[in-house]
Amino acid sequence: MSDVLIADRVTPSPGTDATRWSDFSIDPSMGRVQRGHPIALLWETYALGAQDASNRYRVAIQLRRTSGPTGLAGLVAKIVGGVKSAVGVSSRGRDEVSLSYPRETPARPVDVDYVTLDLGTAPPGRYTLSVETTDLVNHVRTARQSTITIVE
Repeated sequence: MSDVLIADRVTPSPGTDATRWSDFSIDPSMGRVQRGHPIALLWETYALGAQDASNRYRVAIQLRRTSGPTGLAGLVAKIVGGVKSAVGVSSRGRDEVSLSYPRETPARPVDVDYVTLDLGTAPPGRYTLSVETTDLVNHVRTARQSTITIVE
């Protein structure tokens, strides 16, 4: 699995099949997210097991607050763009949210995933973002972590 690219916006480039990260138009954010603005994630997963000419895997995204003001404000996250099978998945929690969705793609050596998350009015502070893929054919898990900072 590649590192997870954190961006303000990720969209497939016109006229491409969007099968690699280079097939996307990306506005990177360098891990700083304006409160109330969506965040886009993009990554590649390599060497997935194939069965019946398909790659089958599960994606889990977790966002956990590691510093910032405490209080009653909780976290809400919803996938609002990107992988069609993931749009609409949502979660809420006090200091942590987890989103999970299945993926099935034609068998190939590299799969690219991208999602746009609406974090609502998540409180300012530092967060650990974890993206995990689980190959449902070979039962192999891979994860990457990044830090993001939500600012006013």
